[in-house]
Amino acid sequence: MALKVELDTLTGAVKILESNIIYDCGKSVNPAVDIGQIEGAFVQGIGFFLTEEIEVDDKGELLTTGTWTYKPPTIDNVPQKFVVEMFNAAAHTNRILSHRKHVENLRCFWLGLSTRQ
Repeated sequence: MALKVELDTLTGAVKILESNIIYDCGKSVNPAVDIGQIEGAFVQGIGFFLTEEIEVDDKGELLTTGTWTYKPPTIDNVPQKFVVEMFNAAAHTNRILSHRKHVENLRCFWLGLSTRQ
């Protein structure tokens, strides 16, 4: 994965200009669905690290209960250039149709790339 970002050093605002993702999905059962899952996981990661701020009180009750206080990612957070390519690996006999799951892998990948303090 490669990202090109723009960082406003005065406000701390981050804008992702370009994202190139190459993902090893095994043998794709339905490429359109798989690409949608990969893109969705990526945008979910953007939201988790850049826009969402979940707040709880001392009792553990959620304080950010609506979009007035909780900011999920929007179309403005999606990279202007968003390229997803799938690398189809060799067949694996231990998987259903040699397929891999996507969303959980990309969430973990985002956790590893996080630069949030």
